[in-house]
Amino acid sequence: PVSSRQPPAHQGPSTPTLKEMVRKRLMTDMLRGFEGGEMGSIMLVDKLTVRILSSAYKLSELLEENISLVENITAKDASGSYLGRQPMPAVSACYFITPTVESINRMVQDYKNASKAPMYGKCHIFMSGRLSDALFAKIKANNIIKYVATFKELNLEYVLQARGQTPLTPPPLA
Repeated sequence: PVSSRQPPAHQGPSTPTLKEMVRKRLMTDMLRGFEGGEMGSIMLVDKLTVRILSSAYKLSELLEENISLVENITAKDASGSYLGRQPMPAVSACYFITPTVESINRMVQDYKNASKAPMYGKCHIFMSGRLSDALFAKIKANNIIKYVATFKELNLEYVLQARGQTPLTPPPLA
């Protein structure tokens, strides 16, 4: 027979939810892990990390952390071309991206031309998961390496669901 007894109630401080732990991880390891400057910072995300970020934070909360703009570096228009972004070489960039070829290529492209100003100032790179050795070598071999101020792997490749929602499909990895 199946027991109808409930486990004893936990006494003391409550255990944090997964969403609270993700918020804390993003806050301590990413958002407060660098100085953005007077003009704030630009947060650059991709298809998956925009979902991770928006499942944990509202835009107004990011503004409070001196993130003045959030842009998706992998967004495309109806013809399949990447959307253009305004160069802001005086503003630091915070890249929160997945360690995929597409995202790394887009990030490296922002600093590609050594003869002119880069798209953004110094950059803080936060990977949602483990970066392969080949993609890490690509970053090191390009002009962007001169601008890297922070590099971390956060291991947060999942999207939080709102309470009561059941995910029908896992988040895409690429």
